[in-house]
Amino acid sequence: MTKIEIKEERGSKIIISFAIDDENIFKKFGDKAIADLGKDLSLKGYRPGKIPAAVLKKSVDEKLVQSRTLEMLAEDYLKKEVVRLNIFVLETDFKLLKYIPGKLAEFDIEITTIPKYAMPDYKKIAEEFGKNNKKESTLSDKEISEALEFIRKSRAKYVSSSYGAKPGDFIEIDFEASTGGTRLEDYESKNYPFVLGEGKLIPGFEKEIEELKSNDTKEFSLTAPKDYWREDLQNKKIDFKVKINSVLNRELPELNDDFAKQLGSFDGMESLKESLKGGLLTEKRQKDKNDFTLNLLKQILLETKIELPQMLIDREVEKIMHDFEHDIVSKGIEKEKYLKQIGKSEDQLKKDIIPQAENNIKTSLILKDIAVLEKIEIAEEKIKERVNDFLKELSSTKKAEKEVDPENLYYHAKEVLKNQDVIEKLLLFAGYKLDK
Repeated sequence: MTKIEIKEERGSKIIISFAIDDENIFKKFGDKAIADLGKDLSLKGYRPGKIPAAVLKKSVDEKLVQSRTLEMLAEDYLKKEVVRLNIFVLETDFKLLKYIPGKLAEFDIEITTIPKYAMPDYKKIAEEFGKNNKKESTLSDKEISEALEFIRKSRAKYVSSSYGAKPGDFIEIDFEASTGGTRLEDYESKNYPFVLGEGKLIPGFEKEIEELKSNDTKEFSLTAPKDYWREDLQNKKIDFKVKINSVLNRELPELNDDFAKQLGSFDGMESLKESLKGGLLTEKRQKDKNDFTLNLLKQILLETKIELPQMLIDREVEKIMHDFEHDIVSKGIEKEKYLKQIGKSEDQLKKDIIPQAENNIKTSLILKDIAVLEKIEIAEEKIKERVNDFLKELSSTKKAEKEVDPENLYYHAKEVLKNQDVIEKLLLFAGYKLDK
């Protein structure tokens, strides 16, 4: 028999009382505990993780098994109760009242959560927002022409030139930079490739190297704009030393029926344009839908008053920082170098992140609560399908299954699907036409 009840509820504190005396449940979690404690155990004659349960049971300390069984059982029951009650957990405090291993467990768990807040009339907000912000997704001739030009440039041929560089040429350069006599080692490059005239570099730089030939060198100075992306260089004079390594003339193909036929099963330019228009319109509709959704959520947030505990904000800031660091490291950029480039300390960057962190938390809370109010539930098959899709995205499914916590992945997939359904609901309230 299992008995669960809310013992006390005050402010941001909820105490839930658990009493479990089902021996089958203890056996289930006891087996899980033994497997968990033994997964890294090394025993002669057995590979790690492949030790039979009967052998593990004799090899793992019984007190450790009892302790881990209680821990895993409490975690499981708490997680289910949190989902059932729709509680946003900040931290928990476990208090054991009575424990007879394998027979009985009585314990209280005190949960610190978000103080209750008044949910605004999200249906009315969505309806009003929809009346004032809906628009038909359309394409201009200019957008189609720009897309054609992009394809045209991607099919360009490049021929080595002995003449001076001109706009449109593809060039590679070495450059060094310094300011006030101090060399900017993180602001120089070897064999830097770009198309001259596309404005990829600091304003004025590309104009300075026009007409230079392969192997030419030049020294010049420029003042960085006051809104330059590197805050530490804004309004500063930068001295450059440049060497031209190569100049390639870009030969662009003519936009005609023959060009269209080379790209695939097109009869000519008109056929290509129609295909391109269809793809671009689909992309634009999706972008317009995303923008509409984002702005609708912002409007709901504006009319929602939630007092967020500092602990929760700090936690979300750390999460954003962790994701940010992982992203820049994956691109080969050191965090310290990046901070130097933008002219900020880590603390200053964290301070800048706070509004984003608050927005993330509030959005998550609102979506979670609307899901409850709208009685949104996700079918088990859809959750399993989402979990499998996630595993397929990883390099090795077998490796992923070992490294990813299946229970956490299940709840994550469920929340993602719920959020998607909530957003679709809000769009319907706003009168937004959804794709079938």
